[in-house]
Amino acid sequence: MNRNGYCEVGSGSLYYEAVGTGAPVVFIQGFGLNLTYWDSQLPAFRSNYLTMRYDRRGFGHSSEPRQDVPYSDYEDLGRLLDFLGLSEVHLVAECVGSHVALEFALEYPERVKSLVLANPDAGPGIAGVNEAFFKIVEDTRPFDAAGDLRRAFELAFANPIIAPALHDEDVRFRLTRAFAGFKGWHFLHWYPRRSCDPPVSERLGEIDMPTLILSGGKDYVYFRRVADMLAESIPNARTEALPDSGHFACIEFPEQANAIILDFLRSTPA
Repeated sequence: MNRNGYCEVGSGSLYYEAVGTGAPVVFIQGFGLNLTYWDSQLPAFRSNYLTMRYDRRGFGHSSEPRQDVPYSDYEDLGRLLDFLGLSEVHLVAECVGSHVALEFALEYPERVKSLVLANPDAGPGIAGVNEAFFKIVEDTRPFDAAGDLRRAFELAFANPIIAPALHDEDVRFRLTRAFAGFKGWHFLHWYPRRSCDPPVSERLGEIDMPTLILSGGKDYVYFRRVADMLAESIPNARTEALPDSGHFACIEFPEQANAIILDFLRSTPA
């Protein structure tokens, strides 16, 4: 498969790109990011896997949410997979993309072959409050509202979630590109996203597919707590850590992250 385009999902549309052949691997980006976050994964995966990535609603080239129409990310993903004719997939997710992956795995377990949760955020109720994220919202909201995105990004990149990841200018460039297009809509509007019910925090013991949790040794403490909680709560979860990585392991140390994920996928029953 080698295609890209838009998929209608009720009140919105999702932009996607799919390349390669083999078992489908779907990449789900984190908050504020677009699908270019996975640029360093494509060359390593597409020769052996059908590699699909997409912009979640409100990010990248996908449509913004409508405040008058609630939606759910996991249902959006299901519609996209139906559109592409993919019945069963591996999911590789970053940060809050892990919450989407877990919701989808809980609601449609027959469609998920395995889960990779990198620097995960699994939603409310897992590991307390992510104070640094709310600091980003508080600091950048006035500049988002004024259209001063340059200053908003400067403040966000100084936050303890993002700053430890900025090892060098190459990482900064790739991360800046992955955040391109984010205008702070979610900080300025009511966010009509619906989660599954019961929530992920009450159902982790139901996850029965192979699961890899990838964490960064220098990630913000909240996300390290989430990784630990998931490892304790998901039956037979496997954990790997990149000790020098911050919050964006797959963009900071792509060769190491790719090797770990590919080894995990190869060990997953067909």
